[in-house]
Amino acid sequence: MLADTDEPQPAVPRWQRVLWWCALLGYVAVLLTATHLPRPPIQHLPVRNDKVLHFLAYFVFGLLLGMRTIRTWRKAVFFLAIIQTFAMFDELTQPFFRRTTDIFDWLSDGVGGACGILAGMLLHSLLRQIAGQFSLLLRRIASRSATKSAESLT
Repeated sequence: MLADTDEPQPAVPRWQRVLWWCALLGYVAVLLTATHLPRPPIQHLPVRNDKVLHFLAYFVFGLLLGMRTIRTWRKAVFFLAIIQTFAMFDELTQPFFRRTTDIFDWLSDGVGGACGILAGMLLHSLLRQIAGQFSLLLRRIASRSATKSAESLT
């Protein structure tokens, strides 16, 4: 699945790159906004554990990164460090917005980010394998169709 070096990747269409960047930057903006607004009453949320919310929020962040940019373990560790740094900045700036800093929130962010990166890498690998199998199937169908049409002409 992953190598120690970058393997050549097929060119990604521009619209997919633009869509991914919009999703990533939009999610980061929503994440920063949500974590700096006044704390909502937790009893009105479907999940009442604050740490689970942190895990889920950063899981999505890691998933977005893992699906698109990470192909090696070295990059995975690098992007996890970026997520942890972002989460630390997020936690340390919350007191300026009348919220509290909590080391366990930061740890939940990191675990969620790591799980999201891993899930994104696995999902990307799985989708590539499915696409490869589908492409192979289409080539076989096209080959059989061409053989049958050539036989019918003779």
